[in-house]
Amino acid sequence: MDLIKNYSKMTKINTDSAFSVFSTLFEFSEVKSEYKSIKTIKKKEDINNYLLGFLEKVLQQDFIKDKAKKLELIKLVDQLNFRNEVLESFKSNIPKKALMTISKRLNSKTMSSFDNY
Repeated sequence: MDLIKNYSKMTKINTDSAFSVFSTLFEFSEVKSEYKSIKTIKKKEDINNYLLGFLEKVLQQDFIKDKAKKLELIKLVDQLNFRNEVLESFKSNIPKKALMTISKRLNSKTMSSFDNY
């Protein structure tokens, strides 16, 4: 029993610290301007893709039972996908009007893919 207590004590995660780290990641991946550097765009896309993979895995594993929380998570996935579309537009010089059409279509696809959650 001491082993479990010791393990629990040593591996307990400070939630404030964990939230701070995740907040920093989400802030870094945020699109704040039209980036000219492909390297910066790639870094932001990579972070978004890692976060998306994690969040989609959480949804697929059905860890979250509360429907309202699942919906929040689905909206977050949608926002990260939209961020990637915006970043992609910077690389491709896609007009903003076309980007809005892409966004609406992506939103529909995201919502339909998680309907059974």
